[in-house]
Amino acid sequence: MATRSSVGSLTVSRSSSSSGPKSSPSSPTTGMSELHRSILKQCLVECKDKLHVEVDIVDYLYSKSILSANDRADLKSSQLSREAQACRLLDRLPSLGSKAFHCFASALRGSKLQSHTEMASLLYDKLAE
Repeated sequence: MATRSSVGSLTVSRSSSSSGPKSSPSSPTTGMSELHRSILKQCLVECKDKLHVEVDIVDYLYSKSILSANDRADLKSSQLSREAQACRLLDRLPSLGSKAFHCFASALRGSKLQSHTEMASLLYDKLAE
C-alpha cells in the first residue's frame, strides 16, 4: 500500500511493500532512503532557487537511467519556467530510486555552474552531519 504526502512543493511517496509499482520504468526496485529524502527537503528552497535543470542535470540523470525518456522530455520542456522545471525535478527525485540522490548530487558537483557546485556541497555537508 502506497501513501503520498506533500511538504511544500516536495511530494514524498512511501510504500509499505517493496513490490509496489515503480514511478519510472527505469527506476531501481528500492526507493530513496528516508535520510536522503530528509536532506532534499531541508535543502528544497535553496535548490529550487538555484537549480537550472536545462544546463546538464537532466541529461546526466537520463544517462544514469534515473530519468526515463518521457521524464527527460517533460523536464526540458520550453513551456516551463526555470523554477517550474526545478520544482518538477525536485518533486520527482524521491520516487526515482535509491541511486537518485547520489546521481543528482554528482550531477550538481560536475556542473559548470557555481550555484550547482554549491548545492552539491550543501547536500554532501548535510549527509555528513
